[in-house]
Amino acid sequence: MSHTYVQNLMHVVSSTKERRKLIPLDFRPKLRAFMAGVCKSEKLLAHEIGGMDNHAHLLIQLPSTISLSDAIQEIKPVLHDGWALLLRGSVASRLIA
Repeated sequence: MSHTYVQNLMHVVSSTKERRKLIPLDFRPKLRAFMAGVCKSEKLLAHEIGGMDNHAHLLIQLPSTISLSDAIQEIKPVLHDGWALLLRGSVASRLIA
């Protein structure tokens, strides 16, 4: 009987609208933590999360039970909405301070 091993590593890039430079340097750790939480809640293993001021990179491992398209459909709206909420909060806190 043969044994199989599956390791689906995917490099996902998510950018801001029109690649606007909206992600300040001091905000990136919060964003990485948020994205790691999203991946964990969707049963995806995040090997690495990083990015620049206008996009983010995720190196994720998909279980054999989840297709890439299903994983992206699950995390993309959450990441988009989360970015918007976190950035609004970040901008608002700077205006108040």
